Amino acid sequence: HMKMDERAIILTDKDIYRVDPKKNFQFKKLGTPVDDIVGLSVTPGREQLIVVHLSSNHDLVFYMQTKVDRVGEFVGHIAKLKNNSKFFVDVQRYVSAYVLKYKYVINVVWDDVDKVEFRKGSNNNISLMIPV
Repeated sequence: HMKMDERAIILTDKDIYRVDPKKNFQFKKLGTPVDDIVGLSVTPGREQLIVVHLSSNHDLVFYMQTKVDRVGEFVGHIAKLKNNSKFFVDVQRYVSAYVLKYKYVINVVWDDVDKVEFRKGSNNNISLMIPV
């Protein structure tokens, strides 16, 4: 299994912060500057998977565990903040992400699993396992 942490996301006009809800939403580290975002990849289904592509090639991967669809809202806010710069949004069944300098392809699998988890497969594939 790959490292997966439950985090809340705070998006300001300058940074994306990942905060820990188990530690009273304490800021884990410095935010990721919005200026470093070069694009977003999202899946078209109800799974709410977002990859934030960064100029450093160390992308952020988010799975939003909520019944309310927040992907469009997130994409809209980022697009508004990136208004005057080159920026792309890619909507695909399979999305790619650079994690630890390696490019991975992420696919979503709805299966009989107990909890949401990322599983590393072969050939740089990652499966996002979601309970049915």
